[in-house]
Amino acid sequence: MKKIVREFLPLFEIGEANVKPYDTEFIKKKNSVGASYYIYKFKTEDGDNYAINFMGIAPTRGNPNPNIFVLNFGRYKEESDLLDPRNLDFFEITSKGQMYKIMSTVAKTFKDFEKIKFKKIIISPSKNNKEDIRRYKLYMQYIKKLLPDYYDISLTKDKDDEVIVIQNKNWQKVIEIFPSTTNTDI
Repeated sequence: MKKIVREFLPLFEIGEANVKPYDTEFIKKKNSVGASYYIYKFKTEDGDNYAINFMGIAPTRGNPNPNIFVLNFGRYKEESDLLDPRNLDFFEITSKGQMYKIMSTVAKTFKDFEKIKFKKIIISPSKNNKEDIRRYKLYMQYIKKLLPDYYDISLTKDKDDEVIVIQNKNWQKVIEIFPSTTNTDI
């Protein structure tokens, strides 16, 4: 009689973030116009370096602390690349089977980033061509399943690209109850 041994692997459903995320290192910076940006960096088991950036919109006279951020992530080669998010590679698809672990890491950092009580986050999924919406669909699966109800999620146009906008519905309440939380200290 043959013994049948089955190995049960966990089911990874898109958007669940049920894969153990990478360990991250947190860095906070200010750019030359006074906007804060927050970087969570990590390294994959293949040695690829990734950075998840929450880049603050620069303050203006009319809005000295907008608490609006642009979220992006990508690969980098050198530590010095972290000083300028334009040095990140947002477009390369590695096809190394790390998508779920990377997306779990992004979800984990988003939860940590919530501490600053942001007003709005804008995500512009990169594309390989104009019709490429794979990343948009992937991000929306995670956003829909993981975000609490106090966020509004919308799709809007920015120039020729679709962007995902995550708006904190409780933003005005946060300012009224905790005026000091409108700073960007983690």
